[in-house]
Order: sequence, then structure tokens, then C-alpha cells
Amino acid sequence: MNATLPSSEHATERVLVFTVALILAAIMIGSGSASGQTFDCRTARAADEVTICREPSLAKLDQDLAALRRQRQKAYHNDVQDNEIAFLNARRRCDENRGCIEQSYRNRIQELARSLSDPGHERRANEKRAERQPGRDSPHSGFESPRQSIGPKSASRSTNPRWVHEPSPAGTIREGSGRRPSTAQQPKEQQGAGTQTRHALREQVNSGLVTIILGGLDSGDLSDAIDLVSTVKGERLRILPVAGEGAAKDVTDLLFARGIDIALVQTDVLALLKRQAPFPGIENFLQYIAKLYDEEVHILARPEIHSLQDLTSKSVNFGPLDSGTFLTASAIFGALGIGVDLTTFPQSLALDKLRRGEIAALVYTAAKPARLFQAIRPEEGLHFLSISEPKALGERYGQSKLNAEDYPDLVQPDKPISTLSVGTVLAVYHWPAGTERYRKVAHFVDTFFGRLAELRMSRHHPKWREIDIHASVGGWTRFEAASQWIRSAE
Repeated sequence: MNATLPSSEHATERVLVFTVALILAAIMIGSGSASGQTFDCRTARAADEVTICREPSLAKLDQDLAALRRQRQKAYHNDVQDNEIAFLNARRRCDENRGCIEQSYRNRIQELARSLSDPGHERRANEKRAERQPGRDSPHSGFESPRQSIGPKSASRSTNPRWVHEPSPAGTIREGSGRRPSTAQQPKEQQGAGTQTRHALREQVNSGLVTIILGGLDSGDLSDAIDLVSTVKGERLRILPVAGEGAAKDVTDLLFARGIDIALVQTDVLALLKRQAPFPGIENFLQYIAKLYDEEVHILARPEIHSLQDLTSKSVNFGPLDSGTFLTASAIFGALGIGVDLTTFPQSLALDKLRRGEIAALVYTAAKPARLFQAIRPEEGLHFLSISEPKALGERYGQSKLNAEDYPDLVQPDKPISTLSVGTVLAVYHWPAGTERYRKVAHFVDTFFGRLAELRMSRHHPKWREIDIHASVGGWTRFEAASQWIRSAE
């Protein structure tokens, strides 16, 4: 991907123009025949609603759903809204994806149609969901969640070991075929023992399980965060690390993806969420455990480049789209008013292109010393550029230096490189106190804080020695179990 980075002023103007155009389009479309019945197209703002108002076939589905809902209300009064929040959240996550929106409508229409013929259907479906996943994302969890509960059709009864019911009986197997007999052909005692074994294994696998997004495959924190996994895991605590798909996507996954509890998130990404929240009240669902350490902004350039201004109109790699580096680099260059021909190559490929002269510089946000730069030889002439914090960025970034101790082949002992740093936060989904997921994350917090001394040992990355668990993250609330641990340790 190649694109010219506009100045922050021009970018703001384009966003405003696009927003006004989108609102006007929604109003114009809402006055036509494609108006939906469950919301007013004249005031539609969300991408899914605008798409529905623009597509007559989707608007017709919305009208059909509204009619079916009225019919259901007339027949069974208040026994209607059990799954409405899940439907709306599923549709909202579709954004502008027409096929996704259509499927969410058809699923809900089918569900309501079944409930008309069997008034107890929806109640039983919700009870089964709560039984399969107690304490999380269900109407019985005691809180409204932006995540959608899993429905019966999203899991296979015959192949998914998490399904609590027995698989359907298979056909008759001829003797000597070499295939295992079906469940129906097995003695009842054997079937019962098999069910108990599966249930026991499922409980064992999920007991104490906490899932953490450790950054993308191209991020600077993935390999170093393995220290966290190896140190914190224990007999009653299992850490399941997940490679993310970029800073913005990682936050989305933390908010909406089933099974994700914690993610490593940059502080400038959290600041962006405050300014451009994906939905109102995001702070009610996203909290933090602790600020971990700072990552440094590295700008590595060709020999002929002597300052950031020399990069004007030249090719500069910002890393993969939506990565933490991409967001940070976009903010810095935009605030400085330096327009570049940005590229989005993976960092290892970008380094090769930099060596061959195909790009002028690369930007990489990572904890120093970053492995990416360890194999660079002095005779290659590549070097780091100094940067200072533009006033337009406010307090989103700190000041730091790249020293010869960090990069002996790139930095002279008496000439450290001034640069910016961005904090890394252990963000957490706001599980309500008393739920199973809250207890698991609380156990992780106790273990993590209790083993910080081990993480700070010399065999681990030096950045772990910078952790100050008392440091706060402005504008965000600390997870209650973390606050309790800190208070008890004082």
C-alpha cells in the first residue's frame, strides 16, 4: 500500500466533509421508500443503519422483522426482548457489510418465527446458552455486554467437543469395517463414562484459563511478552497467548471476541479511543490492570537522510495498516506536518528495502533494544533520526533516548538519539465482580503482581524492570481486583 500522508489539518477537514456527506445521504435516503421500520433513516448515523437505508432489500428485511416483532408482542406481550440486544450488537458489528447485515436479519426473523409457533422456544434457547457459558455474555450474567452470545447454530453438534449434548446417532456400521461403533451402538455404561470423561477434560482445559492478546506478529512486544506467559502460568492458572492483528483490531477483539480477557495495548491507542469511541460508554467495558513499560519510536533512515524534514515526499514505511507503529507514526508525522509517501510493509521486509534504497526510512515502535536492528552493521550507513514531541500531540508521548548500550553498532557512545516513547498497558475486559471470568482474571492479577520480582530478573527483557504498578492511565479505570491488590500491598 502506498499513500501520501496529508497534514493533520487537511485530514480533519476531509473527515468533517465525509461526516457531513454521510449524514446528508442518510437524511435523503430516509425520505425515500427504503426507510426501515425499526429506526428512523433521517437520523441514522451508524454504518449498518446507513447501509440498511441505502439498500431496499435490507430495508424490506427490517420491515419484515418489525412486523414479526409486533405480531410476537401481540401474542405473548412482554416475552419478546430476550435476544434483541444480541441481534442489535451482531448487526452493528457488520458495519457496512451488506451480506453480514442480511444474515443477522434472517437469523433473527427465523428465531422469532420459531418462537411464534413455540412460545417457550426463545426462553429455552437462552437457558441453554447460559448453561453452556455460565457467568459470561448471557442474559443471566447480570450485565449488558457488547459481545453477542453464541447461538445453537454456531456450534456443530457432531464435531464440537464443547457441545454439552450427545452427538446424534450415526448409521449402522458393518462388522469388520474398521470404523468405531456409533454412540447408539455402544453400551449405556460406556456412553455415560465417555460423557463424563469429556466433561472432565473440558473442565480441566478451561479451569483457570485466561486468554491474552500479546500484539501482532509484526509488533515489538510479542516475543518479549512470552516472558509474561512463562512466568505467570501456574498449576491453577493457564495463560493462552493470542497473536493480534494490529493495535486497533486488538482492542476490537478485546471488546467483542468471545474468550478474550486481556490485551497489551499502547496508550496512544487508548487516547484515540477516547476521541473516537466505536460506541458510547466504551469505558464501561474496557479497563486496565497496570501500565507495563514504555516502547520507543525508532526511525531508521538511509545515509543521505539527516533529519525528519529530509523525508518530505519520500517513501517511509509505517508498518502494517492498523498496527501500533502505523497509528503512532501517522500521529507524529501528521502533527509535524511532514507529508511522506507511506508504505505498509512488514518490518523485516521494510528493512531489506531500506538496505536496497527502495525506501528512505522506516518507523518501528518497540521496546529497546529491538531485535529488528541487532544485525545491522556499521558499514551499511543506516542510522536513527532524532525526534521531539510536537506540541500538537499534547501529553500522549514521553521523551526517551536511544543509547550506545542499546544499539552499539548504530549509536555513538557520546551521542544518544532523542526520541519519543509510548506506554504499553495491560488492558482488560470489564468482567462484573462475582462472575467466573472475573475470578479467573483476578487470579491472574494476583499471580502477575506477586511474581513481578521474578519478571525483573536479568534473564528477562530489561523493560520488565520499568514496571510501576502504581502508575495510572489517565481517563481509564483500573480493574477492581488490581486496585484491591495494590491497596493490600501498601
